[in-house]
This record gives sequence, C-alpha cells and structure tokens, in this order.
Amino acid sequence: MATKICYPTNETWFVCWNDERTSVTAYGSVLHTQCMESKWTEVDYYHTEEEWSECLSNNGIILEQADDVTDLELKYFEELGLENLIPDVEF
Repeated sequence: MATKICYPTNETWFVCWNDERTSVTAYGSVLHTQCMESKWTEVDYYHTEEEWSECLSNNGIILEQADDVTDLELKYFEELGLENLIPDVEF
C-alpha cells in the first residue's frame, strides 16, 4: 500500500521511514499545487519547516543552507555586467 498526499492547504513537509521506523528513507515537502506518492507507509507530516528540520537533525540528517544565488547565476550576472543588482555578493 502506498501513501499519498495531494494539494495540501499549505506547504507540508514529510519524513518517510522504513517499516521498523529505524531509518529515514525519504524526506521533502509538498506545495499546495503538488502531489506526493510514496511506497513507504510510515510517513510523518510537519506543518513547519523547523519541526521537520529538527526531526531530520535528530536522525543524523543535516540540511545544508542553500545560497540565495548560485555560483552559475553569479557568473551569468557578472558576464552581463549586472553584478551590482545582487547585494552583499563578492565577485
């Protein structure tokens, strides 16, 4: 049996577990415009990213902070001479 969540009212974060709930098998979030179906039946849902992140951290999964601007985007802006449009970024 699969687990499915579709079009939640607000962004919903999830953690999927193996059947014994000893290992995280998948994690992510579902936006109000999306559906997520998983083969795992043991799934926890979170209404805040902080609770979700804490659950992952407690299970040895540390999420990296994504930079607002990627290196590729920086290079593109620099090539176009638009680096002054990105505040607090060194080229």
